[in-house]
Amino acid sequence: MKIQKIKTTLVCILMVLLSKIGSAQNPCGTPDVLSFGSIPTYNSADVSWGAIAGATSYNVAYRIRNVGASYSSAFSTNANSYLITNLSPTTNYEFIVQSMCGTDTSAYSTSGWFTTGANGANAALTRGPYMTSVTKNSIVIQWNTDINCNSEIHYGTTAGNLNQVVSLAGSLTHHDVQLNNLIPNTKYYYSIGVIGTSIQGTTANYFYTAPEDNDTIPVKFWVTGDFGTGTSSQTAVRNAFANYTTGQKINGWLWLGDNAYTNGLDQEYQNKVFNVYPNQFKNIPLFPALGNHDYAQSGYQSSASLGTNFPYFEIFDLPLASGTEKYYSVNYGNVHLIALDSYGSYNAANSAMYNWLEADLSNNTKQWTIVYFHHPPYSKGSHDSDVSTELVDMRNNIIPLLESNGVDLVLSGHSHAYERSFFMKGHYGNEASFNSGFKVQPGGGPYSKTTRTGDGTVYVVCGVSGQTSATTSGFPHNAMYYSSATELGSLVLEISQTSLTSKFITSNETIADQFTITKQSSVINSVNEQNTDNKNATFNVYPNPAKDQFNVIATGFNERSFELNIYNLFGQPILKKSIGAANRNEAIRINKSELNNCASGMYFITLSDEKNTITKQIVLE
Repeated sequence: MKIQKIKTTLVCILMVLLSKIGSAQNPCGTPDVLSFGSIPTYNSADVSWGAIAGATSYNVAYRIRNVGASYSSAFSTNANSYLITNLSPTTNYEFIVQSMCGTDTSAYSTSGWFTTGANGANAALTRGPYMTSVTKNSIVIQWNTDINCNSEIHYGTTAGNLNQVVSLAGSLTHHDVQLNNLIPNTKYYYSIGVIGTSIQGTTANYFYTAPEDNDTIPVKFWVTGDFGTGTSSQTAVRNAFANYTTGQKINGWLWLGDNAYTNGLDQEYQNKVFNVYPNQFKNIPLFPALGNHDYAQSGYQSSASLGTNFPYFEIFDLPLASGTEKYYSVNYGNVHLIALDSYGSYNAANSAMYNWLEADLSNNTKQWTIVYFHHPPYSKGSHDSDVSTELVDMRNNIIPLLESNGVDLVLSGHSHAYERSFFMKGHYGNEASFNSGFKVQPGGGPYSKTTRTGDGTVYVVCGVSGQTSATTSGFPHNAMYYSSATELGSLVLEISQTSLTSKFITSNETIADQFTITKQSSVINSVNEQNTDNKNATFNVYPNPAKDQFNVIATGFNERSFELNIYNLFGQPILKKSIGAANRNEAIRINKSELNNCASGMYFITLSDEKNTITKQIVLE
């Protein structure tokens, strides 16, 4: 027994000695895999390294790289990372780390290194600001700086009190900041810059959030196509729009593709787009679509264009309702906007874009639906919709889907002409097959729909916001009510609860063409009652449209006198007249001055007596 106890004691002593020898031969491990976490700022860097088993703390030292300077005194940390501060901007540094395991200390590691960014306070603005993805509660604001720096936006509902702030760490030249929890239908002022320093922020830096869903407040959009040419034609169109809309609220800016010629390069966007519209970018959110030049003309539905390796996708932060930035939809109050891709996406039935569009349209409940894409389904401008495959495919594949879902307006570019169709439906063939049977309502408008979707669509080609070009054979297209191959211009869309008006504003600051689509609504139904005991009771309005004055003449009213009322599109009374028996069969002349010089647009005239109420529309130019 004694011998056994002696053996056991010797084994224990031996194990203790071996453990001490092993400990001396295997000290605390030396850190490796040195790196930095977030991108270093101009005066700090968050460095890290692989954790060492058994380490209780680490020592970190650093110095300016490759100058032979001494390392700083070691800074101790319990984590396997450390924030080094008080650094100099745009400087290369190296750092080393050792681990502490109780009484054991490792050797210092080989050095890791990093470069600090530039001092953001000295950053200069090189692009923007510009805004995308606006909703009723959020917006994305983007801009570029000449040096890497962090990002900060101050914003508020009054220009002198930007009391809300969003700051993003990191060191970038392209800044992309989303503001959330905003109030619907509200004007916000903002400034952009780096943390602690504003680069730009004046009373011209503002935006409007979108209205609440189905809010009937009037909205206004600017539409440009094929505009980024860098020419005097482009600036003339810009200036005409700016002069026409001075002092007006513009809710959004729709781009119809071929935004930057010739290949949609980043520098082309800079020179021919961002440098041309600095005032518009500050306060009008963008809703862009792609054209073939934005795809560098890489080929219709080619392997390259089916991808996203183009500057457009880096420049713009767009909605992802479809899962891709190539095509998307947004709701803006009572308007549903759909941007499609007519070049770099498949569009046949059962393609991804087609299936998404079909589902999107079926779920749409907005009063107005506007769809826009680059290649026009009907054109005889600089491109022929009978010949060009992109145009033929959009007409054959997409237009039946749009019309079956009651789309009100389709906008395109590509052809460098202005072309505006009749109110039409059901034509999917070549131009020669178009006839009056495809016109839902003849003439140039106003057109009316009696339900939210209704029948009939107007097609507009506006590829003249930066250039015009020679037309193809057969111009103008038979489906067009108005066509021009020489007028430069852009569109202004004015949309209320019950009317959509499109105006073609030329570079000469004239309205060369305009039309209005009206729809029934609960407001108009309350005004537009047709109660008649006498089926012969009616009245006529002429001229209609009217400029300075118009005439109303009633027939078939049995009563000796009646009342004339004029309402605006919101059902608000504008004028009231009592017509005596002596005058009831005479023309009643109404001067525009009697209507308090109302703005141009659609109005409603109602004649009524004790038994009859008749309402008709009048357009004031």
